[in-house]
Amino acid sequence: MHEYLWESESLCPLYQSDIHQPIPGVDLYLHEDETIRPAIVIFPGGGYGMRAPHEGDGYAKYFYDKGYQCFVVSYRVAPYAHPAMLIDGLRAVRYVRYHAKRFHVDPQKIAVMGSSAGGHLAVTCMTHFDDALPQADAIDEISARPDAAILCYPVVTLEDYTHTGTRDNFCNGHENKEALCHAYSGEIAVSADCPPVFLWHADNDPTVPVENSLQLASALKKSGVRFSLHIYPDNRHGIGLAETEPMLCRWPQAVCDWLEFTLR
Repeated sequence: MHEYLWESESLCPLYQSDIHQPIPGVDLYLHEDETIRPAIVIFPGGGYGMRAPHEGDGYAKYFYDKGYQCFVVSYRVAPYAHPAMLIDGLRAVRYVRYHAKRFHVDPQKIAVMGSSAGGHLAVTCMTHFDDALPQADAIDEISARPDAAILCYPVVTLEDYTHTGTRDNFCNGHENKEALCHAYSGEIAVSADCPPVFLWHADNDPTVPVENSLQLASALKKSGVRFSLHIYPDNRHGIGLAETEPMLCRWPQAVCDWLEFTLR
């Protein structure tokens, strides 16, 4: 099932019909019983140029089977640039929290999850959840702060060690790109108000260097934010659930164990 995050194009901030992308929305993976469950709001990766299905629907099916209500976000991508993605990400968190009763979700147990560039969107949601953005309706009055964040080989920084495609799509059209990159580099934007974080990365990731997760972990430690950091011996990127890999395949269950502890 799919639901749009805004009722119409006119209500969706910065929407451009000539770009020919639909209104941002969420694919719902909901249990039919009325048990109140934690939720995971999922941002697939794709360099802010596309959205990878295996990091969206693939994750949702796994965590649905583990007992979570899951929401895969179809956020805007290039030629859209910042702040369109952040508007969509925060709206998704607000949307799930606003409709928590209808979705049978605990509104105080909503995690964001992102891979690669989707990880950058998740990081930005957890560090900039109170940014002043255009408001459309009562949903935008709801808190957008996630209760936890799960980051899979994330793009964290837009400065040294960044993924240039993600950075370029995020900043496209902005005049002062240096200032924008500094403000939206997660390791710089971290504060004590951030939620607990789970990070995992391959130590020799050739696309998004492992320094992205290492720098974020260091910043979280300095800010007193709880985190769990997992670095696996591998040299690949974008591997998703890694179901056939003897080492990497362990990360999804590690997330479940961490969420059970973190959202208890």
